[in-house]
Amino acid sequence: MDHVIVTHRQRTRLTAAPLLAARGLTPEVVPFGRDMAEHVAAVAAAVRRRPGQVVLVVGHSNTP
Repeated sequence: MDHVIVTHRQRTRLTAAPLLAARGLTPEVVPFGRDMAEHVAAVAAAVRRRPGQVVLVVGHSNTP
C-alpha cells in the first residue's frame, strides 16, 4: 500500500485510520464536488497521478 485516498467525511477517515497508522501514511482527501460525477472524476484523477503505486480508495456505499 503506497497511498490512501479518503473523502472529507469522518467515516472514511476513521475506516482508513488503522491502516494509515500501521503504514505511517497520510491520506489524500478528495472532497465532494457539486455532484457525484464530479467527485468520481476527482478520485479517478487522484489515482492516475500515482502511476505504479498501490492506491486504496476508501469511499461510500453510494459511490458508483
